[in-house]
Amino acid sequence: MNKSKAEEALKVAKELAKTARSATDFHNAFFGIGGKFGELFPDRAQREAFLKTPQYREIFQMRAALERLAKAAS
Repeated sequence: MNKSKAEEALKVAKELAKTARSATDFHNAFFGIGGKFGELFPDRAQREAFLKTPQYREIFQMRAALERLAKAAS
């Protein structure tokens, strides 16, 4: 796994999380069609390797935090 790509992915995700209106918006912007995930990790082997990194775990936690905020607000 290219650590610099994983770090870049985390940096992008942090920026997206600042402006995301919901966990779904965040998820779609990062992982969805045309999202940064596909751009940084264009093939399956790269994507699978990224899913094992601490950076991915942090991004996943960001998404979970956005879900918790939405539930608390409702």
